[in-house]
Amino acid sequence: MGRVVFTPQFPAIAGVMLERVAKQPWEELMRTQIFPAAGMHHAGFGAPATVEQPDQPWGHNGAGSKLTPEPPGPTADNPPSIGPAGTVHCTIEDFARYAGWHVHGEREGAPTLSRESFEALNGEAGGLRQHIQRMLAEGERSQNMAGEAAVEVAAGHVGEPQLPTAFVDYEQSPREYELSVAQTVLRVHSRVADLYNKPMDQTEQQLRLTIEELKERQEHELVNNRDFGLLHNADLGHRLHATSGPPTPDDFDELLAIVWKEPSFFLAHPRTIAAFGRECSRRGIYPQSVDLGGHRAPAWRGVPVLPCNKIPMSAARTSSVLLLRAGMENQGVVGLHQTGLPDEYQPGLNVRFMGIDERAVINYLVSTYYSAAVLVPDALAVLEGVETGREG
Repeated sequence: MGRVVFTPQFPAIAGVMLERVAKQPWEELMRTQIFPAAGMHHAGFGAPATVEQPDQPWGHNGAGSKLTPEPPGPTADNPPSIGPAGTVHCTIEDFARYAGWHVHGEREGAPTLSRESFEALNGEAGGLRQHIQRMLAEGERSQNMAGEAAVEVAAGHVGEPQLPTAFVDYEQSPREYELSVAQTVLRVHSRVADLYNKPMDQTEQQLRLTIEELKERQEHELVNNRDFGLLHNADLGHRLHATSGPPTPDDFDELLAIVWKEPSFFLAHPRTIAAFGRECSRRGIYPQSVDLGGHRAPAWRGVPVLPCNKIPMSAARTSSVLLLRAGMENQGVVGLHQTGLPDEYQPGLNVRFMGIDERAVINYLVSTYYSAAVLVPDALAVLEGVETGREG
């Protein structure tokens, strides 16, 4: 077999061939045949950025050591004549889904392409070929519904058959979670601490407000942190896209189909919850509320829907919804913190005296340590790209 060499002319010729046979532009074929099959919900063509708002980085043209920004437009990407060679853009998540589509295709085939076609496509792909072979080998191991190594058992047998043997597998290189930290220095003048301590201790009140701000930052990090935040730690197979734009009961049911074992609660931006309520009203559905710590909370199928304004809301008024199972006993999502800290004020939070400076100002170092872990993949699911409405 000869060596395969890539040049932009070959994909361009293939694009022309497809257009002649299908009598459709190759871009339309990608939108209808490839993107949906691979689960790519945020893919498109040309430079992904827009001139009106800084939503994506711009490309740059280089001449020597000088780089010049190139505004999004026809000149910011490959010319249309070789578009099939590389004008598709997508998110990192979509690119991962595309790679997973190839792995699944080589194992079982797909409606769009046969197993043999996937093998032919990836046969000369070097590192991709090695990655797919490794994933295929791992996929041959028997697994349970949680993605753990399955324990083979025998049941319903009679007589004395040979029983299966097994051992409980474990991760040889488990992920280590390093606790993150949020800190600030609280400065209180000694005059305030001495004179303004009855009936309300001003130092305690300022410390209370400082801790509240640190807790707000901690909540933001638990949702959005790139390393351990919930939005970025859901399994790719557990990331769904809104079916019709706004969050619908059907979308929430799809989340429950993933986290179906003892789901604890939904998390959504307050505007998303309002949009979900509008969709329910439009369909003539009126969800019941549930009691949560003495307060009534909206719920869907008995699962509380809790507001969280730390979930991002884009300029286009799109957001995400999370559904999670909480607790170590349930093999769910757990929060991590360190207890027994020096000068501990609350679990995982300490207040350390740093001294009094020459201006008679007392300094306290306030620190909180935290992280989060998803114990098994089916403990967390994310609904992405939900529309909450447009500005009037």
